[in-house]
Amino acid sequence: MTLAEYIVGTWILSSSVDIDAGGGRTDTWGPDPLGTYMFNANGRFTQIVMRSDLPKFASRDNATPEQAKAVVAGSLAMFGTYTVDEAASTVNVLFEACTFPAFTGTAGKRVVAMSSPDEMIFSNAGRAGGAKGQSVWRRVG
Repeated sequence: MTLAEYIVGTWILSSSVDIDAGGGRTDTWGPDPLGTYMFNANGRFTQIVMRSDLPKFASRDNATPEQAKAVVAGSLAMFGTYTVDEAASTVNVLFEACTFPAFTGTAGKRVVAMSSPDEMIFSNAGRAGGAKGQSVWRRVG
């Protein structure tokens, strides 16, 4: 099975860490992150990740500034198109829109390792401060 065939489907986030130059690990989205990554066979993707401990409030209009800031800092959603480079084992994405506006209209590259038929590991060397991001995803569909 090719990487392009392998990634098609719906994936749920198992873990997400930032790894610094010294090997130290930090939970990117907290200890119990939530997220989904969907790839379709036509080259489109959607990704949503968030902390599991986001503050709860009754409506968007009633959030305190601190609650609103926590939600913005603790969640990320994006969608766009993707291609696969089989030789390099990478997924190359073009962000059509993202809740982090600086990503909108830009491209990204993720190295993919297939750890089992239902688990994949994405690595991203372009994290802030030279850290490497690593996320583990479990297939659910």
